[in-house]
Amino acid sequence: MGAYVELAAPVRAEDPTDAVVAAWERDWLVGEHALSPNTVAAYTADVRDFMAFLSAIGIESFSEATTADISAWVGALAQRRLSPSSFRARICALRDLYRYLGAYGLADEGSLPYIDVPRKRESEERPLDRAQEAAVWATYDIDTPSHERDRAEFALMDDLGLRASEIVELDVGDLRSNDHDLWVHGKGGKARLLPIEEDTLSVVVHYMECARPHLKCANRRQDASALFLNTRGGRITRQAVWQSVSRHGKAAGVANLHPHQLRRTFASQMYRRNMDLRTIQEMLGHADLQTTGLYITPEAADIHERYDAALRAFWESSAEKEERAAELSETEDQRRYWLNSARISRERARFEQGGARD
Repeated sequence: MGAYVELAAPVRAEDPTDAVVAAWERDWLVGEHALSPNTVAAYTADVRDFMAFLSAIGIESFSEATTADISAWVGALAQRRLSPSSFRARICALRDLYRYLGAYGLADEGSLPYIDVPRKRESEERPLDRAQEAAVWATYDIDTPSHERDRAEFALMDDLGLRASEIVELDVGDLRSNDHDLWVHGKGGKARLLPIEEDTLSVVVHYMECARPHLKCANRRQDASALFLNTRGGRITRQAVWQSVSRHGKAAGVANLHPHQLRRTFASQMYRRNMDLRTIQEMLGHADLQTTGLYITPEAADIHERYDAALRAFWESSAEKEERAAELSETEDQRRYWLNSARISRERARFEQGGARD
C-alpha cells in the first residue's frame, strides 16, 4: 500500500485574498465539487463582499482575519438590511470558503464564529397549491414571441422540475418530440433523460415552430443551438428566467415566486401521485436522496391518507396470516380462535377503508 501523501495547497496562507479565492474557485468549487458555472459565480460574488470588507479595514489575507473581524462583517451585513435569502447566500459561501481554507491550512476554520442564519420563510419553502399553480398559468399569454418563450420555460419547470440553469442550457437537439422526452444537463455536467407529458410537449413545440424563429434582431445572427432565446437572438440568461417567473408570480398574487419553488412543487406533486423517492431523485438530478426528501412537503390530507393506507395494509395482512393459521389448526377450538381473529382484522381493514377516525 502506498504512503499517504498530503496535497499541497496551490497558494500560501499569506497570499492576497484575490489569489486564494481564485484557487478556491478553480480547485475546490470546480475541481473538487464540480459545481455549475452559475453556482460558482454566485459563491464567488458573495465571498467578494467579504473580501471588500477586509480590504476596507486593512486586511489583505484571510489568515489575518480574526473571529472579531468576521463578526464585524456579519454585523455590517445585518445593517444593510439584506433579504433573508441574500444574507443566507453570503454566509453559506463564507462557510464553504473556510472549509477550503481549513482543509489546506490557509486559515483556521475555527475562527469562523457562530452565525445565526434566519430560517427560510414558509412561503419560500412551501410548494404551490393547485389554485396558485393554476393562477400562475393563467397569467401567461402567447401574443408575442417572448411571451410564448416564457410560457414554454414555465411549462418545463412546472412539469419536470427543471432548474433555471438547466432551462438556460437546453439546446434544440435536446428535445426528442417523437419520443416524448428531453435531455437535461444538470449540475456537474450530469445529463438525464426525462419524459414529457403531451400538453407540455405541445407548448414547447409550438414555441419552437412559431415563436423561436422570430427571436432575433436585424443586425445579429440567431444562436442556432440554444432552445430558449432572448430578443437579440442569443441564449436566454438565468437572471431572465428568474425575473420572468417572479413577474408572473406577482401577477398571480404569489409573492416571491422563483424557479426553485417550482421544483418543490413538482417534487411534492410526484410524491402525492405515489412516485417513489428514488425516482423523484433521478428526475430532479439530486446526488443525495436526503436532499430530495427536503423537497417533499406532503399536505395534511396526504399524511392522513397514507397513514390510513398503511393501517389498512397491516390489518389485511394480519387477516391473511390468521386465516392461514386457521387452516393449519389441529383442533376445532384453535380453528375458531384464528377465524374469529381474522374476522376482526377484516373489520378493522374495512374501517380504515371507510376513512372513519376517532
